[in-house]
Amino acid sequence: NLASLQDLSLVQNQFSGAIPPELGNLTNLEYLRLRNNHLTGSIPPTLGNLTNLRELELQTNSLTGTIPIELGNLTNLEVLRMQSNELSGTLPSALGRWSNVRELDLSQNHLSGTIPSSFGGLSKVQSLFLQSNELSGTIPVNLGYLAKVQKLYLYENHLNGAIPANLGNLADLQELLLYDNHLSGPLPPELRDLTNLRDFQAQNNTLSGPLPPELGNLTSLEILYLDHNRLEGTIPPELGNLTNLEELSLEYNHLSGDIPPELAQLSQLFDIRLGHNHLVVPDAESELAQFLDGVNGSWGADTQTEITRNYLPLIISVRVMVP
Repeated sequence: NLASLQDLSLVQNQFSGAIPPELGNLTNLEYLRLRNNHLTGSIPPTLGNLTNLRELELQTNSLTGTIPIELGNLTNLEVLRMQSNELSGTLPSALGRWSNVRELDLSQNHLSGTIPSSFGGLSKVQSLFLQSNELSGTIPVNLGYLAKVQKLYLYENHLNGAIPANLGNLADLQELLLYDNHLSGPLPPELRDLTNLRDFQAQNNTLSGPLPPELGNLTSLEILYLDHNRLEGTIPPELGNLTNLEELSLEYNHLSGDIPPELAQLSQLFDIRLGHNHLVVPDAESELAQFLDGVNGSWGADTQTEITRNYLPLIISVRVMVP
């Protein structure tokens, strides 16, 4: 009976029970916000009739079941938030038709299966949040077509395979979070083109091979976590170019060789973790060695030493494994 209604917002109440399928009759609706309630049951497929919908917010409820394929009809959708529910099943490939969506958040559910390659059609998406699910398979190379994406969160899933090289095409990307998966293979040097990247986290995977010196091109980087992988070789001195870096974690890898003195150029750094590798302290006359001159404990084989020292205006905590 509310055929002209354009905005229905019932957020942060105590509503319980199922979403009425009759809401699908409100075909002029542009905003449907039901977040932060106690709603249960499945998402009615009739919501796919709301073809004028621009924002759909169902997050922070207790919704179950699958995402209806009919939601792919909502081609005017700009914002969809369904995070923090109990949704299960696979991601419908029909969602790739959302060519106007700017934010898509399906995180913190129980979604499984692969990420559809059709998601490469989300040409206007700026924030894609799929973290904390049970997604598997590889990262689709089609995600390299998301030209406007700024935040790509895929962490805490079961993704495997290599990091696609064409993610280096995402020129606007600022945050790339891939940690707690089963990703393998080398870090693609093509990531050097992500010059707006501020936060790159790929820890707790099985990445291997050397640290690409091309990482030194990521001069906007503030956070770099690559710990708990199988990376090997030396730490490239080019990391000294990351003058905006605040946090660097490379611990629990197979890195060896000298700690490059160029790391002493990282004036914004307040946390660096290099422990559980096979690194050698640089020459005693170097600037970095002077930074390390307050080390406590033994420097014998396989000794982990905690170093805490004032460095420039900040305090850095360093963990170094020295063979």
